[in-house]
Amino acid sequence: MSEPAPPAKPRFQVPTTVFAVLLALGVVLAAVMESSRAVLLPPGAAAPETRLVMLDGGRVTLSSLKGKWVLVDFWATWCPPCVEEMPYLVKVAEAYGPRGLTFLAVNQDGAGETREVQSFAEGVPGLRPYVALAPNGLPSDWRVDVLPTLYLVGPDGTVVERRRGQVSEAWLRETLDARLPAALSPR
Repeated sequence: MSEPAPPAKPRFQVPTTVFAVLLALGVVLAAVMESSRAVLLPPGAAAPETRLVMLDGGRVTLSSLKGKWVLVDFWATWCPPCVEEMPYLVKVAEAYGPRGLTFLAVNQDGAGETREVQSFAEGVPGLRPYVALAPNGLPSDWRVDVLPTLYLVGPDGTVVERRRGQVSEAWLRETLDARLPAALSPR
């Protein structure tokens, strides 16, 4: 009687194992990259120095606004949540201006899109004076990887609050009421 033949080993055992290990490493690497990318500037961090050109042609640097509260919103005309929140960001900027708030709506549409940004700004009452462009690109130090992204910078030039994604008008007013001087309270 002959002995039964040993069961055949799967031909793809080594490649399957290698594939599984590489896949697991890829998932871990993607998670690490995503978590490092997802970190916004923390409260207390110095806001990056940024040179901007206002839509009306004026120029501003973030350091020139020291001593003021600065609401910096990074947005684009092709971003639906950005478009949806812009009218109430303008309304809040106008209401809180007397309390020392400066609003910068920093557009991320890219070089050569100024005409589209101008057209958009004309369609949102009151937006035009707040629109800023970063002619040399936005410094990566801002860590903006999702639009809209909003930062509130205190008078000392440090980040006080930050949010990724669309904010509500109620949240923004609550945040500003808790931070800005109460004189000339808007409503």
